[in-house]
Amino acid sequence: MTDYIKIVEEMVAAWDGKDTDKMRSLLHKDYSFKGPMMEANSIEEALEQMASCPFEGSCKTVDIIVDGNRVVHTFDWHATAPFQGVIPMVEIMSFVDGKIKTSQMYYDTGAFPKDVIENMQQAA
Repeated sequence: MTDYIKIVEEMVAAWDGKDTDKMRSLLHKDYSFKGPMMEANSIEEALEQMASCPFEGSCKTVDIIVDGNRVVHTFDWHATAPFQGVIPMVEIMSFVDGKIKTSQMYYDTGAFPKDVIENMQQAA
């Protein structure tokens, strides 16, 4: 269980630091991600999205709950760019062979400024 907590913490740090090598080492070869504004069906897609993600911020008020090979990560995401705000988020991950195989994220997209959402849709 403790290993899963450490992996989640390392994954958060890798995402925040856009550390592709670290992310690659933590993700299962069949990794998939689904969230309200993004979806990735491979490690490469996830890395591409991380590289092009227009947001900067950090996770605070973190709670990590482990149940078998599933982990629930709840946090307040403190956005610093291109806007400032706090958005509560929940991520549910499953692990296979000590790596993150699936991740599903939940948050209210209405918490993002309308112009930020429009810019993302135009860029897609």
